[in-house]
Amino acid sequence: MSMKLWLITLVAFMFFHLSLSKAEAQTKDFLPEELENYPALELRLMDDPDALFKQIKRHFRELGPDTTPVRWIRAIWVATKKDAIAELVGPADFNKARDEAFRLGMHIEWVDFKTYEIEAKTYEEDAFALEKIEFENMIRELRTIKNTYALASGLANFTEFLLRNDKLEQALPIIDEANNLIKEVNQVPLPVYDMVKYAFALSLRYQGQIPASVAIQMEVDKRYVSLKLRSARAHSLYDLCLTMADQKIDLLQKDLPALEGYSAEAIRLGMEINDEFLVAKHLYAFSSLKSKTEKHEESVVLAKKALDLFEKEGATLWVARGLRLYAKTLIRTERYQQSLEVLDRVEKLESPSNRYAHSEIEDYRYQALKRLGRPDKALTALEKYFALYRATSKEREDQVFNQAAVKLGLQYEAERNTNLVRENNLQSEQILLLEKFKLVSLLAAGLSLVILAVLFIVWRQASVIRLSRQHMKDVLDSIDEGIVTLDRHLTVQDSYSPYLDQIFGTAPSTLGGVTLLDLLFAPGTAAEAQGILAKESLLTCMGEQKLTWELNSGHLPHEILFHDQTLQLHWQPLFTTQNTISRLLLSIRDITAQRDLEKKMEQETQRISKTQKKLEEILGGKNAAIRTLFKELKNEWPALQGHILLRDEHAEVMRRLHTWKGSARTLGLKLLASDIHEMESCLLSAPDSQKSIADQWDSLTAVFHDYLHLLDTILVSGKTEETVDSDLYAMAALYAREIKQRLAQAGCPRQGFIVLDDVQDWKAEVLPRIHEMLLHAVANAVDHGFIRPSQDKQRVAAALIQIRAFASNHEVELSVLDNGVGINWNRLRAMAETLNFQPKSGESLTDLLFMDGVSTAESISHTSGRGVGLSAIRSLCLELGGQIRLEDGEGGGAALRMNFPRASLVKSAPEDHQNYPPAA
Repeated sequence: MSMKLWLITLVAFMFFHLSLSKAEAQTKDFLPEELENYPALELRLMDDPDALFKQIKRHFRELGPDTTPVRWIRAIWVATKKDAIAELVGPADFNKARDEAFRLGMHIEWVDFKTYEIEAKTYEEDAFALEKIEFENMIRELRTIKNTYALASGLANFTEFLLRNDKLEQALPIIDEANNLIKEVNQVPLPVYDMVKYAFALSLRYQGQIPASVAIQMEVDKRYVSLKLRSARAHSLYDLCLTMADQKIDLLQKDLPALEGYSAEAIRLGMEINDEFLVAKHLYAFSSLKSKTEKHEESVVLAKKALDLFEKEGATLWVARGLRLYAKTLIRTERYQQSLEVLDRVEKLESPSNRYAHSEIEDYRYQALKRLGRPDKALTALEKYFALYRATSKEREDQVFNQAAVKLGLQYEAERNTNLVRENNLQSEQILLLEKFKLVSLLAAGLSLVILAVLFIVWRQASVIRLSRQHMKDVLDSIDEGIVTLDRHLTVQDSYSPYLDQIFGTAPSTLGGVTLLDLLFAPGTAAEAQGILAKESLLTCMGEQKLTWELNSGHLPHEILFHDQTLQLHWQPLFTTQNTISRLLLSIRDITAQRDLEKKMEQETQRISKTQKKLEEILGGKNAAIRTLFKELKNEWPALQGHILLRDEHAEVMRRLHTWKGSARTLGLKLLASDIHEMESCLLSAPDSQKSIADQWDSLTAVFHDYLHLLDTILVSGKTEETVDSDLYAMAALYAREIKQRLAQAGCPRQGFIVLDDVQDWKAEVLPRIHEMLLHAVANAVDHGFIRPSQDKQRVAAALIQIRAFASNHEVELSVLDNGVGINWNRLRAMAETLNFQPKSGESLTDLLFMDGVSTAESISHTSGRGVGLSAIRSLCLELGGQIRLEDGEGGGAALRMNFPRASLVKSAPEDHQNYPPAA
């Protein structure tokens, strides 16, 4: 009783609200300018299309294709969406609006025009094939203009068309493409987005995935609620209710309260926007739902209300549907005579070509006549139903006949002639047995054919597989690569390439079932830890998705050293149909020869590069000085080679090496200087390792001979005797270049380099020794006075280096002065205390620095720090009969002063020289 009261109240409210909304609609006006704003126009269309269309009709005369083309097209487009084109324009204007929409780039509107045009056409035959061609042509046109939104809209319309014609398999790839399109772009227009989502939900419904379809439609419904789009929400609720009604009866009973709520809300929205047709559709669907759930009385009331509204709207097709539903509900409520009257009425409305509707009418008529006790007419209706049903579905003819026989029953025939039935029972049974026998025979024959066909297919497949395996085996046997498949436990499967046995040195076909990683990464080898990590990573990936492989595959080695072989490994996962890893394909190649060749090529490249650098050093240096240096080296090399392995001679060897290194560096021979530096390091780090010293000496000797060979090949000179230079000024060019380069590299400012040579006639034989002493002295001044303090963040002045030579009647004083940070006296005192050094009479604390291996530097560089430079200077000075001292400069910095007998350095006899004081 409460349900009837609810329905009466709902219907009363509906008619009251419809009349009220009509009055309100008259008070609102529509501004033609709104037709320019597509998003706002779409929202209005999704909210209250009826009111919008009425306003457009009132203002349509103000628009024109030439004066206001966009507004004119949009007005006709709204009529298309409302399915009311005939109320606004004729076919010519419709075609013009469609073409102008495409020309003006209004592609979304063009899609709706084309869809309406395709679906409105009437085809004589092959309607589906012809409409499909039209849709395909539309999609092809959309791909050429590259409008993503329009293409997605067209694909969604195409999907709905295919689904309505039960072409699910053809529809699925199309809706997938539309879904991908709206995912690839941002800010998809709401109507396009929802159109694609609706088509996707519809495809899920046709696939039987009701929960997934409902979830998508609920998502769309929530958006319509938030945007307060009444018409769009009412239509979406209609589709949602139809989808939920497709559930099994137990689930439908569970969701029935929610469905009733959705239907009531949709009816309320339809009344609010004055859409009586939409209200009628919801009442129709609600009535079907009630009938399905055995609530027939409520179903009758709803069906009658829906029918009244369909008749009011003049929707002939829906009136016919409503009458059929109404007749069905009347039969369920045992109002048979009334249902026959309704069936007579609907029979006149239905088209004769709609055999399905007529078969349904005859089915309902048969049920009503049978219940009214009119067997003759019931049989006639049943025969008509059977004939119609056979025409619509010939494949189900036997099933329909059996169902008709059951509906008709044998009771009526038994009542007419019970005795005849009894007499024929035996005959019927015999016939039935015969039919069963025939049926069994046919089934046996058919089953035999099926079995033979299956056996033939299996035999063919087995042959193909056997040939494929043989072909694979031939391939594996012929390639020089180990290819193996590992199962989920990382053990070798039986089929693998024979080359794998060759790599591991195993007997043929004996690796099956072996854990391959235990062979590759044997315990106790350097690769054991690498193997443990690889094994854990592979076991982690088994049974997992591709992402797990991508995260762990970085731990797998791609090249390992196996005994004396270099093996290259390539790992490839094999996936199941569920995209999980089930096995691994491992490819192993022996690339030992390739790596050896690469190593030789690299060595050869390095040798050529070094040779090129040596050539550049020789060609960029001072040819005469370079030849003089190598002439000296060639003369002294055999003697030094004899002392190199004698521990007691290392101090003298270090002095000579340090001198050669400085000369090579000054002349720009960096590679030679670097190799001599390595020889020094070897003598200091491993003085007792004769093998290391001998190997390093052989390497240095090879470099030395390379330079000699290049000099003999490239440098051509007509001179037979060459000297370094004739005075200090000529030497200065060599020192100046090195001072400039080294200070610039260290970032130290430079003031200048001054040379003052008061000696008029140097002896030629002593100039090489003078050169060696000055070489060490200048390097020592640059390093200790400027570069090292700068590296220790001390403030240094702009570098000024001076070389001065003064001659008196009896001696020559040679000085090297700088304006650097000076002598580190604190460091020097600490070293003296550590070494228990006590200056003797006539000695200074600085004499400690002339000892072998003593330096105030805390680190070793290519030019200083080994305690060799000052020791070499002192040795050369004593060799020439001189004396040496190191002291603070008069204006700061340090001063290295050497005094020699005049006769040992100067050719000419003493003249009346003034005894110049040494310059500061």
